[in-house]
Amino acid sequence: LIASVRAETQCRTISENLGHMLDAFGDRMFIVGLDGTVLYHNRAAGERQANLVGKKFTHVVPDYPRLRREMFASQRETAPGGRAIPLPANLVDETRANQPVDVQVDVGTWDGEPADIVLCRDISDRVSMEQENLRLVTAINQVAEVIVITDADGAILYVNPAFVKLTGYSRREVLGQNPRLLKSGEH
Repeated sequence: LIASVRAETQCRTISENLGHMLDAFGDRMFIVGLDGTVLYHNRAAGERQANLVGKKFTHVVPDYPRLRREMFASQRETAPGGRAIPLPANLVDETRANQPVDVQVDVGTWDGEPADIVLCRDISDRVSMEQENLRLVTAINQVAEVIVITDADGAILYVNPAFVKLTGYSRREVLGQNPRLLKSGEH
C-alpha cells in the first residue's frame, strides 16, 4: 500500500512539474486530438483561451488541416527521425487578430490516445523585418544612382540595376569581384 501511495505521489509530482514546464515555455503549444479538437494548451496560448479545450483547433489556426498534411508530407521526405521544417501560418488570438506564426506538428499521445503536438512560434518581428528589407531592396533597385555593396574584404556582394546599365557588367560577372575591376579597362 505504501509503495502504491509513493508511486501515485511521484506520478502526480511529475505531472505537476511537466505542467509548470509547459506553462513556462514561451511559444504557444497545443495538444490536438486527431479529430482536430484542442485537448490542452499551455499558458502562452493565452490566459483567456481556456475555453478552447474541446473546441476545434481551426478556431486558432484556420489553415491547420492543410498545414498538417504538408508537415507530414515533408517529414516523410526527410531522413528517418527527421523533423519537418516549420510552416508559416496565421494564428487567430483571443482578440481575433491574425498573428504570423511558424507551426510545427509532431505526433505524440495524450491520455493514451494519438494526438498532435503543435508548436506555434510568433514570427511577427521576422515578418516585419522581411517587409522592411523588401521595401529597401525595391528602393535601391529603383534609384538612378549606382549602388555597390561589398564585404569587409572588398568583394562585391550586390550591385543595383543602375550599376549594370552604366558599366555594362552583368551582376553575375561582378559578384565576388573587387570594385578595382572597373579600372581594368577590360569591359
